Amino acid sequence: MSSEQNERKGLNFRIELKLHPAEEGMRELKNWPANEFSPDFAVAASGVMRIELAGQMIGSRENQIMLVETRLAQRLQEDINFWLPDYLGGFSTNLGRAVQKLKDGADQSRAAFIDEPMALVFRRQAAGSPILVGFESNGKGLRMAEVSETELYAEIKRALESFRRQLLDLNPELARQSDVLELNQQIQGIS
Repeated sequence: MSSEQNERKGLNFRIELKLHPAEEGMRELKNWPANEFSPDFAVAASGVMRIELAGQMIGSRENQIMLVETRLAQRLQEDINFWLPDYLGGFSTNLGRAVQKLKDGADQSRAAFIDEPMALVFRRQAAGSPILVGFESNGKGLRMAEVSETELYAEIKRALESFRRQLLDLNPELARQSDVLELNQQIQGIS
């Protein structure tokens, strides 16, 4: 286990963003700016995400969202998909904006999925208290965890940096693309 994994092991909230576009999206990402996105960057940069809240992984099976204890997830991965699909280009922007709202003092914010009726919700409690991080599906809260502001910002910054790195590894020219520029600003704003 790496030192980063050891440090993150005790977190109440973990999120992984993995770029995994469809064939057309991959072609558009690799060939930008020569080829434009159809319909947009958010769709071209599709992928999957894995979310863990308070020791439970969020997964889906036969279009049903479910929670599974993290310690059991490895054994059940053949039956339950713990990688939730979405248009990560759009979701990552929503996530960055939600964090910025919190940093600006908002009591709550949300990062909605683009193509699914799901969201991560963030609720500030009393000053100095942990932030409640929740997962909603079809408007219903499924799981919440208390996370310190410092840990929350560090985890989201790490996930967004990883996603940006995946994009730039695919095509360094994407660093000039407007959505990626916004993502860079959001990452810098989390610092």
